[in-house]
Amino acid sequence: MFKSKVHFAFYKSLKSRLIFMIFVLVLVPEVVLCFGILNTYESRAVSIRESEVLSQAKILANKISTSKYFDKDGSDLSNIDAQIDTLTTIYEGRVLIVDKHFKIIKDTYNLDDGNTIVSEEVIKTFSASEITNYDSKNHYIELSVPISNPNDKDSKIEGALVVSVSTDNISLNMSYLTQIAVTVAIIAGAVVLFFGVLVLLHLFVPLKKLSDEISDIKDGFGKEQLDVDDYAETAIISRNFNELMSGMKVMDESRQEFVSNVSHELKTPLTSMKVLADSINSMGDEAPIEMYREFMGDITSEIDRETKIINDLLSLVKMDKSAATLNIESVNINDLLEQIMKRLQPIADKQQVELVLESFRPVTAEIDEVKLTLAFTNLIENAIKYNDNETGGYVHVSLNADHQYFYLKVEDNGIGIPEEKKRKVFHRFEKLDEFAQGTGLGLSICKAITESMGGSVGFESEYSRGSLFWAVLPCDPEVQMRRESNIAIGQNAGKDDLIRSGNQHSALDRKTVLVVEDISSNYLLISAMLSKHYNLLHAVNGEQAVAMVKEYKIDLLLMDMKMPVMDGLTATAEIRKFDTNIPIVALTAHAFESDKVAALKSGCNDYLVKPVDKARLMSVLRKYCHPSTLVL
Repeated sequence: MFKSKVHFAFYKSLKSRLIFMIFVLVLVPEVVLCFGILNTYESRAVSIRESEVLSQAKILANKISTSKYFDKDGSDLSNIDAQIDTLTTIYEGRVLIVDKHFKIIKDTYNLDDGNTIVSEEVIKTFSASEITNYDSKNHYIELSVPISNPNDKDSKIEGALVVSVSTDNISLNMSYLTQIAVTVAIIAGAVVLFFGVLVLLHLFVPLKKLSDEISDIKDGFGKEQLDVDDYAETAIISRNFNELMSGMKVMDESRQEFVSNVSHELKTPLTSMKVLADSINSMGDEAPIEMYREFMGDITSEIDRETKIINDLLSLVKMDKSAATLNIESVNINDLLEQIMKRLQPIADKQQVELVLESFRPVTAEIDEVKLTLAFTNLIENAIKYNDNETGGYVHVSLNADHQYFYLKVEDNGIGIPEEKKRKVFHRFEKLDEFAQGTGLGLSICKAITESMGGSVGFESEYSRGSLFWAVLPCDPEVQMRRESNIAIGQNAGKDDLIRSGNQHSALDRKTVLVVEDISSNYLLISAMLSKHYNLLHAVNGEQAVAMVKEYKIDLLLMDMKMPVMDGLTATAEIRKFDTNIPIVALTAHAFESDKVAALKSGCNDYLVKPVDKARLMSVLRKYCHPSTLVL
């Protein structure tokens, strides 16, 4: 079974097909050439023989005419008979002399003397025509020459000279030449085939090298990229393969980053809720009711935040399913937008953003109302959310249509999109701002929904000046379910303040802990756990942390890894340039081993994963701030 599979694989291989092609390309021309040469030789040999015999026959016919051969006057005709016998002997043929009454006067074979011959060739000969015919099957040449007085052009034809000549010697030569041709063809074919296979094997060396390097890359050995440039084709294959591998590597890194981001975003609300709940439980009945209400309000906000993240992820998953169906119905787009604007108006008022809807004409379209509502909501809400224009922000929404499409435009004067980030706006697994809260799936979902209904989305943006997003959808589409690569949009963090806090009544000998955290709710939770026992400082990014370490006497840093301006890894490396003793504990939601290794390599002493367990946090603080066993 295995051998048969090997044989079948060989037959299907390019190598076997090329060998067959070489064999055919060598054999066919050789066969054609041999047959051509042999046929040419036969035609030429027969033509020469015909010319020779015809020439001798004409001479003999002239002599017969001048010798009064048909008069039978008793003259000596032995000389003519001798020449006739010589002709038949030389060419191994037969000669017939026919008179004008079609009677055979002379037959060199003595078979038909006195008989009458009636044939087409003889009849044509009496019309003053020379007739020549070659019978290749029976190997003889037959020709007929008129007998008339050569000195008198007006003389009548007295008879005909019919000559039959054997071509057996030509056939023998043909057989001999055929044997030689076949032998030469076989030898030449074998030689050409042998050297052709050698050349072919040499030509396949780069392909074997290409295959081996791909196998090594697949198995995790060797180089990460192909570099087989022996031929232009292998260079193209190598380049395309490298591009494919680069794309897969980017995709893999993007997926890891996405999982890391989602893990971070999902853990952050959980961390907040856990610490808030622990704080409520630890305070017992001593805490005032206002603090209970504040903490419960914070927990509710974190639950809403967690719900929003999960809903966004579920929406994206639903849009990714190939079996996803659309509930198409006729919908008034003007009314749909007005409802969306009413729901988003409180958010706009809170952001102090002017929200305006301008409809140029009534629009009714065949769409999925639920999905399109989600898409338009994400589009408009993004414009509101990231509009922090101090001179007065605005979001203008306009609706227009023609006979085939309707158009939605969302224009704002918000933060805009940097030029180098524009290509990532709709990318999946990416955020333009890695430090802003949220998964950044809104525009990705918007793109997927719009394209599923046969539409498209796009944007124009100028950094710090604002953006214009647009969506175009058919009013009555032939819905085509399409799933293309959709990419997420990020958010920009906006904090730039420096906060210092602590228990105002704490003792002067308390240890000072710098909490480097860009999310204020996370800092407040850590503060609730530590403020009774430590003086706390707060920095919202790595750059501020470096400045504060230089300015204040700090006993320990809790360093978040993902922050705007300067991340935790960079900040730690900067601090280690001038202070190698201060304990730095990495604090992040990333749970990958590679993140832990990177943090420790940058100079961190320890590593804590969010949501932070209070007992674990206190254990780390005791380890670095109170090495002589202080029980808190």
